[in-house]
Amino acid sequence: MKTTLSVLLLLLLGMSGCSSDSASHSPTAPVDTSKHVTKIDSTNIVTDTTSHPQLATQLVGSWNADSSVKLMGIDGVISMQASYKQEGTFESFVDASLFGNAIQGHLFTESGIWIARSADSVLVKPTLCAAADTLLDPKMKMILPFHSITGGFQANDLKPSACPDSMWITTHPVHDTLRLAMPVTVPGQGRSLWTLAFHKLP
Repeated sequence: MKTTLSVLLLLLLGMSGCSSDSASHSPTAPVDTSKHVTKIDSTNIVTDTTSHPQLATQLVGSWNADSSVKLMGIDGVISMQASYKQEGTFESFVDASLFGNAIQGHLFTESGIWIARSADSVLVKPTLCAAADTLLDPKMKMILPFHSITGGFQANDLKPSACPDSMWITTHPVHDTLRLAMPVTVPGQGRSLWTLAFHKLP
């Protein structure tokens, strides 16, 4: 059981390599992005005077994707949220649940800049990232990015982390659904791409 749980946790954290998510505060250790996010001049955004939809305009707002995973009979859910702001910055986070219990707090956060290169392409560049610290959980006797609490789990404090590579978004949303191919590293299976459906939040 411990080995299976470890594999599932690594899979959940492997999703943190995604470069389109959204960061609000973490209840354990909020990361102040205000001093680290590089602002970009909105005049750098390419405008198109035709009637063709602008991907940059469609992208602004908050998006959420949930992905269910099951390994050796253990259920888990990965939840990713990304918020793209009008001035060309973004924030994202990755949450998860195991055994039907939500892990309180974020497992991974990132923030950075985005810029339209054309009417159909946007470059997303993470500049500040943090991941939940991996510590020994005395109850589960495992090194984990969260710890056991009464009735569930809580993410450990966020620590600075390497950011994933920049990513191009070239797909326009359809009916408020944005489908993106996200890089995922699965222990023992290597790196692969998962297509996730991000739904625009009200």
